[in-house]
Amino acid sequence: MRVKSLRKLMGMSQKDFSAAIGLSQGHLCSIEKGVQVPSDTLIMALCHRHKVNEDWLLTGEGDMFAAAVTGQGIPVFNQPPENYPEDACGMDMLGYLCLPDLPKEGFALYQRGDYMTPTIQAHDLVIFESACSINNEDLVLVKNKWGTWLIRRFRKANDKVMLTADNPAYRAFEYDPDEQKILAKVSSVMRNVNF
Repeated sequence: MRVKSLRKLMGMSQKDFSAAIGLSQGHLCSIEKGVQVPSDTLIMALCHRHKVNEDWLLTGEGDMFAAAVTGQGIPVFNQPPENYPEDACGMDMLGYLCLPDLPKEGFALYQRGDYMTPTIQAHDLVIFESACSINNEDLVLVKNKWGTWLIRRFRKANDKVMLTADNPAYRAFEYDPDEQKILAKVSSVMRNVNF
């Protein structure tokens, strides 16, 4: 693994480098010594944050730095967009996320709350895609009848749809399309990513 080479080339201390990607200094030290293997999420964070070529990072092959990603990527919002993508202008955006294979017309949000723990934890970066086809057990972004946006697991049985939290401390509720709106479904989750 070439994490140490990357850090030294960037001229960063272990403390600064680990803080920039949301990692403890001790964990970074273990990765640099080969004691621990970096997670897929960490590899994605390194590639995004430092524009590193994933193939080079994993195998040493290819150019160290990734070629420029075409396009501006997907927006990262502070709050769920009401009518994305039709009405995204002027939304409360934090910026754009540029990674390969992101969903077209997708968007990202930071998770708030613990209702989907352990699947999605507070402060995880959640990437969403269109909800035009939802399968049983998909994670969806739904606006409940009180106007609160939540991520819930879509469960259908016997013509009844329930939206459940992965954390058992939160109650499931029946989906009623007249009172609730499903905006998108979860495409992927990134943990410990500073945007």
